[in-house]
Amino acid sequence: MYNSSNPFDFIKTIESSEKLIDIAFNKAMKIKPSNAREYLERKKTLEMNRINTVGNVIVDRITNLIESFPSLNLIHPFYYELTDILVGIDKLKEAIGRVHGINDHIRSIAQELNDQILGSNNPKEITQLRKIAFGRYASFIKKLENTFSFLNSSKQILINFPGFDPTSPTVVITGIPNAGKSSFIRQSTSGKPQVASYPFTTKKLLFGHRKVNLLSIQFVDTPGILDRPLSERNSIEKQALIAIRHLADLILFFIDPLKNDNESLNAQLNLIREIKQFYASSEFKVAISKSDLVGSEIVDKIQHQLVLENIIADNERLILFNSNSKEGITDLIDFVEKTIMQKIIKSNKFKQLSKPIIAEDQLPIEDDPIWEQREY
Repeated sequence: MYNSSNPFDFIKTIESSEKLIDIAFNKAMKIKPSNAREYLERKKTLEMNRINTVGNVIVDRITNLIESFPSLNLIHPFYYELTDILVGIDKLKEAIGRVHGINDHIRSIAQELNDQILGSNNPKEITQLRKIAFGRYASFIKKLENTFSFLNSSKQILINFPGFDPTSPTVVITGIPNAGKSSFIRQSTSGKPQVASYPFTTKKLLFGHRKVNLLSIQFVDTPGILDRPLSERNSIEKQALIAIRHLADLILFFIDPLKNDNESLNAQLNLIREIKQFYASSEFKVAISKSDLVGSEIVDKIQHQLVLENIIADNERLILFNSNSKEGITDLIDFVEKTIMQKIIKSNKFKQLSKPIIAEDQLPIEDDPIWEQREY
């Protein structure tokens, strides 16, 4: 089963190669000679202990680091694809494998130099052999500096991924940039995303929650999507598609009526068609934001076009709202809550959970073969 929290929450601190070497060497050089009577025996034991200590410190820290990463093939597909877009799954796997592979080299160095020390009767040579071991340790670790740097920068991205609970109904809000998504989240949920008047204010996925009786509904504020081919969409837009793909039980598409020229309206209709086609398993609702800032003729034009495109039924009530004035917010929230209670929690996904709000088991999101054909 999947963990409802961010699977990358517990990644260990990633040290630079220089710091790792300093920690290991300093610990080794604090080791005191043994109580053996023979000087040569004491010397051998001391230098071998130092070699082994450096090796053990490096191996232990690298092992702890690697084990703190979740198995990338077992994490929730939402996190897998988000990682691939923002970090690169293959690059991350390669970096983890490269660091993990150093352990065998470290143990090999320790074994080789210890054997040489055991065969030597020259105290100066024994000291030199320990220095050779330290030098080879340092050389191997320094070769990983770029890898450590990559893992550290990746960690800063990964630990900031949002945590979510697949056992709770999830509403994903989407639309073009600056369509009022963040404003609605701020008004109706616990989420407090940044709100501004320029495109792509939301540059990452932001979560908010709202209680309905004992049920917690998750709302996802997604970055705006532009009507353009996948190859031209940036990583900000692709995050929205991942959220829709893997999280959405209900999709709310906000139409911005202020962009009422034909080209802009057609672009928004194209996005609606795309989302409805490729994510048909989710409940879907169109709402018009900023409704009090435009005349009824523009709203009528949009509604007429939605009916012509078979996006809404001829008699379907279109929700109009404005987050700033709060006009229509109650209607939209009522729709969300009714849809959740009357349809979504009765769906196959939630039938296996008698009490979604308190269940700790998580359900995998159903596979969507269409997604596999589209390289988001």
